[in-house]
Amino acid sequence: MEANPKPITIQLNGKPVETVDGRILLDICREQGVHIPTLCHHEALSAAGACRLCAVEAKYKDWSKVVVSCIYPVWDGLEIETDNDRVHAVRKLVLEMLLARCPDVGLIQEMAREYGIEKPRFPTSDKECILCTLCVRACSEMVEVHALSMQSRGADKEVGLPYLSDESTCIGCGACVYVCPTECIVMEDRDDVRRIWHRDGDRITSPREFELQRCKTCGTLMGPKKQLRYITDKVGLEKDFYDICNGCRVTGKKPAAS
Repeated sequence: MEANPKPITIQLNGKPVETVDGRILLDICREQGVHIPTLCHHEALSAAGACRLCAVEAKYKDWSKVVVSCIYPVWDGLEIETDNDRVHAVRKLVLEMLLARCPDVGLIQEMAREYGIEKPRFPTSDKECILCTLCVRACSEMVEVHALSMQSRGADKEVGLPYLSDESTCIGCGACVYVCPTECIVMEDRDDVRRIWHRDGDRITSPREFELQRCKTCGTLMGPKKQLRYITDKVGLEKDFYDICNGCRVTGKKPAAS
């Protein structure tokens, strides 16, 4: 967007809305209280337009088309319809295909029922990953570790390690787990070890284990040692900064003598 974008007016479901040239349509809709379903969108991450659920109809003069609102910039005189038959038909088809891919995922089932879909017409799979790329974007944009990437194309597309490598740069932070809309990435902390794996139906991929760091004063678990080393190096902290937890640091407690 330009440094000083010009003011414009668009029509949103027949209502004039003042905004600025080049703003993303989904942001405007949400500001105006207009519900747009999404599965691949997160406010802290770049937009990908992967799930296609945020489809709306855009009109300008003598043309109209269905667009993906999370990546669509607006301009003066644009008319937007978010709740008509054409839009519903597109969203319904998208949800039907997602339900065929992930028939056992509760969130997909719930969203499909909202559009009157109980059973898809298409052959079903047993997937749980919808290829929304949220995990990949969170790892690269928020954590800046770049431990995940999209691999292959078409029906063979999946999330994996960059360049099909066997070496992972994952630090066990769990950012991918927190943003996954279908909960197909699983994280478990037990016995001083964090385990993260990707579940796709009966298939378990990319299992990772990370030793957890305990506070040397009170014994509180603070996080994976690999993650704490990453933060220490990135921020420039003292090497022993994470020997104790924040609670002990605030109260002035010292690590127990080794």
